Amino acid sequence: MKISSRAVTRTILFAALSTLIIGQAQAANLAAHIHPVTSIAHLIAGNAQTAIKFPENIAKQTGQGLDTLCMANALYHEARGEIINGQKAVAQVILNRVKSEAYPDSVCGVIYENAHMTNRCQFSFACDRIDDQPKESEAYQAALIMAKGAVKYGVYADGLTPNFRDRAQTEKSQITHYHTTAVSPAWGKKLRPIKTIGRHIFYRSERVAKSIAS
Repeated sequence: MKISSRAVTRTILFAALSTLIIGQAQAANLAAHIHPVTSIAHLIAGNAQTAIKFPENIAKQTGQGLDTLCMANALYHEARGEIINGQKAVAQVILNRVKSEAYPDSVCGVIYENAHMTNRCQFSFACDRIDDQPKESEAYQAALIMAKGAVKYGVYADGLTPNFRDRAQTEKSQITHYHTTAVSPAWGKKLRPIKTIGRHIFYRSERVAKSIAS
């Protein structure tokens, strides 16, 4: 049987295309496994309200839950240079927002809220349009370890643990905002400062805290 040159060309092109597609898929799977934080940031930035719906295969490949990976992303980018207690406080703010009716009800939703709006989201790394791929592996692994515990069991920074017999202490545990000591945002003057830990100042918003079920 004679095979036309056109058929041969089609076969070669099809084979090349198939190889390319398979290669891209394998590369994507590898990237998701090695850099789950980056994959998650790219997938859910732009629609935080549907964060909990994005592909479960990423969580399966990494062996981590979606909220754990989102929390690790936030801790890495927001507080990897901070002392341990400061990292705990950042996680505490995120979890307090999850509990509050003022924010989305998932860790991913809180972290990536308004991520589609350049430099106008809740956590600056999520909308600065800078590649979120972690470049410090040890810092990322440390963030992931803390994220696992925070999502599964909750976390409180030293001095910010609730005490149901002490209303003032419980209110201190309801930190909802923070910023670095290098900046002075206008909203900081409207909220109650609770504690400075390392290079971050933590605040309590009365409006947000009202709906936190401590």
